[in-house]
Amino acid sequence: MSTYLALNIHIIFSTKNRTPFLTDEFLEPMLRYIVGTIEGLGAVSIKVGGVADHVHILVRIKSTQSVANFVQELKKASSHWMRERVPSFAWQDGYAAIAVSPSDLPMMTNYILNQTEHHHKITFEEERLEILKMASIARDPRYLD
Repeated sequence: MSTYLALNIHIIFSTKNRTPFLTDEFLEPMLRYIVGTIEGLGAVSIKVGGVADHVHILVRIKSTQSVANFVQELKKASSHWMRERVPSFAWQDGYAAIAVSPSDLPMMTNYILNQTEHHHKITFEEERLEILKMASIARDPRYLD
């Protein structure tokens, strides 16, 4: 029998200290670079979006990829690309990675597509707390990042 997988993951990570490095000049090129890196890693980019201080990535990974290694490679490659343009650029340590059911893909795609409008109403911290709550993930109060 063949193996069938739908490992859809919503990944979120922010810039170091949430510095707004991803200005209008860099955001779209960075998102395109991330899409290319995802494809280079053999995964499927479903939707990539973000704002000046963080990105949202909806991706389908392969069964042989660990989420931790995938995110590490994605952050490493995109950091290198951005540091060629802004030497002080860095991503924050850590990330969020939440499984997304196939039936929720349209909703999540729309959510990522509308990040700019979304963040006119809600801060990154409020968004993060909302996402963690929806995923039943307890936030460790030691980390105020």
